[in-house]
Amino acid sequence: MNNKKTFEKFLLIIFLCIVFFIIDGSIQFVLGKNIFLIEAFSEYRVSSLMGTEPKLGSYIFYTAPIVIIFFDKIFKTNNKFFDSYLILFIGLTFLIIIFSGDRAPLLRYFIFLSGFIFLSLIQKNFKLVAPCLISLLLFSSVALINENVKTRIIDLTLKQISKTEPKYMPYSINYEEHYKTSFNIIKDHTLFGIGPKNFANYCGIEKYNSSELACATSPHNYYVQVFLELGLFGFLFLFGFYMSIIKNLFLSIFHNLRSLLYNDKFITKKVLINYYLFILLFPIIPNMSFYNNWANVFLITIIGIYIQTNYNFKFKNA
Repeated sequence: MNNKKTFEKFLLIIFLCIVFFIIDGSIQFVLGKNIFLIEAFSEYRVSSLMGTEPKLGSYIFYTAPIVIIFFDKIFKTNNKFFDSYLILFIGLTFLIIIFSGDRAPLLRYFIFLSGFIFLSLIQKNFKLVAPCLISLLLFSSVALINENVKTRIIDLTLKQISKTEPKYMPYSINYEEHYKTSFNIIKDHTLFGIGPKNFANYCGIEKYNSSELACATSPHNYYVQVFLELGLFGFLFLFGFYMSIIKNLFLSIFHNLRSLLYNDKFITKKVLINYYLFILLFPIIPNMSFYNNWANVFLITIIGIYIQTNYNFKFKNA
């Protein structure tokens, strides 16, 4: 019982933080400054309290899906406004990620919401599906009317991904150069890697450097970074964990298909948690550094929920 209440308090705190960032980020988008007079990161990106660290979109993506999955722990399902609150929350979180200009989290969140809406559709939850789609289309249209938002989210993205090899991969040419340089380093340090947080010390070496775009604090991809810094053995551990997520995702769907179709709450949450972690660790979409402190807090929290839902059925009553 104490664990249940603690988890509900955790969800409420996350929910309130997101609501604050939605309000604060929107004010910053309109006025150029937030309620604490902190200026936006640039004319193309709002950052709210994060100032010169434009990570608002990443924060929303790391937190909002957890709230969506466990929304019934914040607002009870017998509340007549439950669906309205959920639809509004989904629409506004999507909007604030667009305002943040954080494109990788936007892509991941779009994939998550697509799966969430599709699952609601096959469960015949039509009163959620249609309004949710309308909400997303409406908020997206409103955001993209702004020329600065359109420039970064649409124009710059198409320009950058058209230069990748092969074309139209979900990352920019900058990240592709990080990956090329990383693979050059990996060739000489395959088994044990170069050690944590050492990419910046190696990327400038002429033997490894692929171009003037090659250097950064990290390669911005979990799998590339782990292989580069921890070697083959570290990579196999991460890759094996991801394979277990895929296995559990398929098992949670096909072993419980009847319960899923009849909207069993526990099975639905189990599928969505597996799906969320599948997206979060999807290999070809860029990530922050594997050692980012605040992101790892949420990543470990999500992994904890994933383990609990897949390997401890006591969570069913949480």
